[in-house]
Amino acid sequence: MSDYFDNESNANASWNVTDDKVEYVVDHGDHTHSLDLTSVTLEEMYENTNQVMGDAHRAASHDYKDND
Repeated sequence: MSDYFDNESNANASWNVTDDKVEYVVDHGDHTHSLDLTSVTLEEMYENTNQVMGDAHRAASHDYKDND
């Protein structure tokens, strides 16, 4: 299975980590996704990164940019 992060090689992405929230924000040009990983444990990320990230990406809304 390919690595989730390999699939994001053409997108700009960043981590936003605060005391209350962990998000991975993926910018696809005309829209972004904010993957909420707040409740994911380190064990889950270590053992099943692709599934966790894929599920979070599919659950995230498409936040379309205003291109005016």
